[in-house]
Amino acid sequence: MEGKGCFGCLINPFLLKIFLADEPTGTLDFETAKLVHTALMDSTKGRMTMIVTSHWPYVLEELTEKVLWFERGEVVEYGGSKTVVEDLF
Repeated sequence: MEGKGCFGCLINPFLLKIFLADEPTGTLDFETAKLVHTALMDSTKGRMTMIVTSHWPYVLEELTEKVLWFERGEVVEYGGSKTVVEDLF
């Protein structure tokens, strides 16, 4: 689901237990992407597990609690987001 499509999932987040977002802001500029990430986090915090794919270190460090980093289908890093981002970047 790309950028603008993710808002459809926020209509009733109370019914969801797991929210999957595959590059939800991949086609957006950085400032708009930050707004979408904030809306996602505010909508889901404490209500469900959110799984997000992203290539942006900002997303990993600021908007997640834990990170699984994959390379060629293998998990190469796992842990707290700030620690993993520091190790990788």
